[in-house]
Amino acid sequence: MIGLAVGAGLAIVVLAVAFGIRRTRQRHAEQERQLVQSGFRRCEAEEVQLAEVVRSMHESSSLEVHKPWKREGAEAAFYWYEVASPGSHDHQRVAADEFLCTIKRSSKEPFALFLSPVRIERGFGSKMLESVLSLAAPAGLHKLEVPESLRSRGVYGAFGPQGASIQDLVDEGKLAVLSDAGRHGIFAIRGDGERCAMELTSAYGRKASGRVSWQDTWSFVQRAAG
Repeated sequence: MIGLAVGAGLAIVVLAVAFGIRRTRQRHAEQERQLVQSGFRRCEAEEVQLAEVVRSMHESSSLEVHKPWKREGAEAAFYWYEVASPGSHDHQRVAADEFLCTIKRSSKEPFALFLSPVRIERGFGSKMLESVLSLAAPAGLHKLEVPESLRSRGVYGAFGPQGASIQDLVDEGKLAVLSDAGRHGIFAIRGDGERCAMELTSAYGRKASGRVSWQDTWSFVQRAAG
């Protein structure tokens, strides 16, 4: 009986792994289809150079860039790629999808915004998030006050040079656009000069926020760029 139970358990594990692999392959195939339809092309030749830019944006020398795609724009290119922690195998890496584009703003100083698809009311939950973000703050940047007008739109964390305000770093019109990013499947925005990296919310978070589609996020990135 014990042998039968063990055998059944192993069979279930094998089926679960096989199902997970199949779902991952389907997701990757669908992702590639979306990229191709949106005018992106693979750009493995730029992977090393792109990785240097991404590490600079994230202030982390250990990050890796995988599966880069590029779409030429009227004024500048758009990139889509997977940014990941080091690891030789997919299951060992902590990875996120990200867009890299350019935005026009008066200041060239770096900034970072962290977003949610819904307003996070002040309280224990918001304090916990702020504490976690403070520990994970981009190197060299300091926590900035988030105005109520931005908090009500889902911005729950902002970082920049000491003594600055987020309004100093991002022009009013551009900030109004970026503050809606959380509703379009974006978790974090990092800017340095004209470069802007937009990290997508996890698949779980996208489902929780109403199943935001990749096309919705891509449409937002195009509106925010420039």
